[in-house]
Formats: sequence, C-alpha cells, structure tokens
Amino acid sequence: MYKTLGFKWLFKGCSPLQNRNGLIENCHIACHPRNPGVTVKHFYGLFKIQYRCPTKVEGGGGLEGENILKIISYRFNLYKSWRSLQNNSTHSRQMKSLTIKQMIKKYSVLISLVISVVLIVIATLVYPGGSLLEKNSIGFYWSKNFISNLFATKAINGSENPGWIWALIGMAFHSVGYGIFFINMSKKISSRQWANILKYIGIANIIFIFLIATPLHDVGVISIILTLLGLFTITIFILKSKLHLFKFFCITCLLTYYCFFILFGLGYLGLTVIMQKVYIISSMLLVLGLEYFTKYEDFIQIKWRGQKT
Repeated sequence: MYKTLGFKWLFKGCSPLQNRNGLIENCHIACHPRNPGVTVKHFYGLFKIQYRCPTKVEGGGGLEGENILKIISYRFNLYKSWRSLQNNSTHSRQMKSLTIKQMIKKYSVLISLVISVVLIVIATLVYPGGSLLEKNSIGFYWSKNFISNLFATKAINGSENPGWIWALIGMAFHSVGYGIFFINMSKKISSRQWANILKYIGIANIIFIFLIATPLHDVGVISIILTLLGLFTITIFILKSKLHLFKFFCITCLLTYYCFFILFGLGYLGLTVIMQKVYIISSMLLVLGLEYFTKYEDFIQIKWRGQKT
C-alpha cells in the first residue's frame, strides 16, 4: 500500500542537487493508495513524466497532480541552475588556463629576454673581478668586461666565480628568446624560401647562442653570424615594406654589428667591449619591436623576383 507522501519526501527522496552525475531514475511519488503515482526519469538533462496523478485525490491529505507537477518543475529549475553554475565554473577555469597559456605564448620572446637580462645582471653583481684589460680588477665593469667573462667557473683574477650558473641560465633564456623570434618572423614573411631560412636560423640559434656560455664558446660564436644573417634578411624585407621607422632601426642595428667586428679585428679591445653592449642592446630592442609591432600583412604585398609572394 502506498502512503500519502509530503513535500519533504519529494525533495529528500530524489533531489537532483544530491546527485552529482545528474542521474535521476524511478523517483516514485505516491499520490494515493488507489493511484500508481508519478514516475520521473532523467534523460539527457530532461525530466520525463510517465504518469500524472489525477487533479482530484480521494481521501484528502495527498498531493494533487498539479502540485506535483509544480514541485517537479521547481526541482528541475533548481537542477538547471546548479548544472549551469557547474558548467560556468568549469568553463571559467578552462578559459583562465587557456588565457594564461596564450599570454605566455604571445609574450614568450619578451619574457625570455627579460629573464635573461635579470639573470645576467645578477651574474655581474657577484662576479669577483678581472678583465682582459685589467686582470687584477675587482668586480664586473660594463666598460671593461666582455659578457663572456661571466661564464667561466673561475674569474680572470683567479677567484671562484659564483655567478657563472646565473649567466649560464640567462644565456639559455636568451637563446630561446632569439630562436622563437626568428621562428615567429618566418611566419610573417610571405616568401616561403626566406621564411624557411629564418626558421632554420631560429632553430640553430637556440643551440649556438647557448654554446657561448659553455666551453664550446668558439663554436657558439657562430650564433653571432647566424643572428646577423637573420637580421640582414629581415632588413631586406623591411626596406621593401612601408615600415619606415623600422628601416632606420634595422640599418642602425646592423651597423653596430659591423662596427663591433671592425673594432675587434683592429684590436681596439676597449672600444670593442663597449660596442658589444651597444649591439646587444640594439638587437634586443629591434627584436622586441619586430616581434610585437609587425604583422604578416606588412610583408604580404612585397614583390620578390618580380612576383607577389
């Protein structure tokens, strides 16, 4: 025999808020001993009412059919609200995670170069001393020391160099930043041939720039030539574009490289040390400018060998 069941039983017996999977099956609500009641089933987020109680209940004290339907509708609305909150929360977490990944990807060059500069500066602060110009000097002097002096485990003055690990990690970030830059620029260049050259330069630079901070320093110097070749290639396309301000920046940056090589070849070490910092700073600023202030559309109309690429 069915007993007349009240409002509390309806919510307690099969409330969707108590079921995380949202599965509600055979929640039987008895209306009257003579009536079979209502069976509610859950199908893909919808409630299906298989039987509706009569609107008039004999004996009194029971739930009428209309009231039951209202309760079911109310419970269903609560369920939809709960599921909506759950979905919105999950979607919000996914969007937040996606946004962070997109931000890191978009600003990977800037992040890499900033971290590189910070770590290199830390390495200079703990460098014991010594340079090619003054072997017994104390500390790191930007006007007397080459950046490569930071990578040795022993400073030029013979003391242990605790900052070499910072310089090593800093150069690793530097290589990644330049590598990503050339790869990204290859996607902006409309000429497939030159785009592939820039991409390979980017991949090679990730390896060779890092080698500068290792005992294979002389091999890593190849990265300077690769960087110069990559910037020269980009400069050609910039000169063919309407990016007039970048034309000046590119030519200026290339001149700092050429001046460095000329001074180094002539043996002017004092000026060479200074020019090294100048070409590093100018190339980093140019890289950041090209990375974030140029786009594919700037180069798409450039003609190469008489054809649009």
